[in-house]
Amino acid sequence: GITEEEASILTSFVVATHEQYMRKEFKGIALRAHQRIALHSFIYSSRWRNGKPTVMGPSLINAIKSGNHAKAAEIIRGTLKVADPTANIRPGMMARRNYEANMYLGSSRATN
Repeated sequence: GITEEEASILTSFVVATHEQYMRKEFKGIALRAHQRIALHSFIYSSRWRNGKPTVMGPSLINAIKSGNHAKAAEIIRGTLKVADPTANIRPGMMARRNYEANMYLGSSRATN
């Protein structure tokens, strides 16, 4: 295993990487704290390709940039289905996506 100090260093690196991506992708967009936290959580479980998280597709990016927060939350909530429509989606991951979508909208409730 790793030590708590090593875990803290790793977490700091991950958060810094996410923040760097979001600053570049959403330059000039005033994301609120709850939106940033929700996106950090959303990105955390993603693979990265070409310097960006694969879950951040053009539809989600456009919804965020255009201020269509309801659409952004809908995309966050439904991302599992897009990744693999035939996958056995675990209830825990569905709950996480619901929580992230609701947090993005400013709610701390983890339900629809």
